[in-house]
Amino acid sequence: VLHAQIQVYENREYLECWCEEALQPREGTILLPALAHNRCLRFDRVLENAILQRTDREWRRGLDVVDVEIHLLGELALSYRSKTNADVLDEMIYEPRTYRRIVRRVSNTFWLFRELVRYGRNCQVVAPQELRKLFQEELLAIVQNYQG
Repeated sequence: VLHAQIQVYENREYLECWCEEALQPREGTILLPALAHNRCLRFDRVLENAILQRTDREWRRGLDVVDVEIHLLGELALSYRSKTNADVLDEMIYEPRTYRRIVRRVSNTFWLFRELVRYGRNCQVVAPQELRKLFQEELLAIVQNYQG
């Protein structure tokens, strides 16, 4: 571990870390290669006996991040208010159609997707293309749960 920070998601504390060893994708996981060194560990599930080894390596300044462009449509475009300081851009676009353009700095796709699914048809992941494709795959998997 060369970086760690405490983050609260949905009223629970998590330890977000940057680890030298990259995660390998497993079936059912969404992994953006640019974020493969990041981990998110729920405090109440971290083993009490976990051993952290001290290192003399230089501590990193932060987690790996990607900037994600999201378009919010309809009523959501008008009512959206950022809940985090991760939105680096928040602007209304009126031509050729009205939408809110958000650029968010993201370190974990799980929490981003969990938020965006709630927005339904009023949300569109625009960039990066690789993340857009992963989100499409996640949405298709959700739809398949309701087929036949």
